[in-house]
Amino acid sequence: MLTPQEIQGFNEKAPKYRQVEAVQLTWTRDDPVALQVTLRSTDPAIWHTRVILRAKGVRGLRVFPDRLDFPEVGCLQIRNIADRHWEDANFEVVDIEQNEALAFHCADLETELRTY
Repeated sequence: MLTPQEIQGFNEKAPKYRQVEAVQLTWTRDDPVALQVTLRSTDPAIWHTRVILRAKGVRGLRVFPDRLDFPEVGCLQIRNIADRHWEDANFEVVDIEQNEALAFHCADLETELRTY
């Protein structure tokens, strides 16, 4: 699970990562829904980096509800909602700028900053 410092670090970097490179959604009858989103930077100085979000136990998923030529998010933000005591929902991820183009709740979440 992400720590409050890791959430803050992601939320500070998020405005620079708006272009969706890949979305992978998996589910089986026995396992919770899992989602992986890879975001490219819109800043030429860091085009060689990607932010990868991996979520398990995804619920309430909205993925780009409007028709798009190229999927973009405005600014993803992670919120720790464990104190709400929702069953299997510790995190909320929402695009706070693009009409919630991507939004979900999940039990577990991790992020990775990858350099190519």
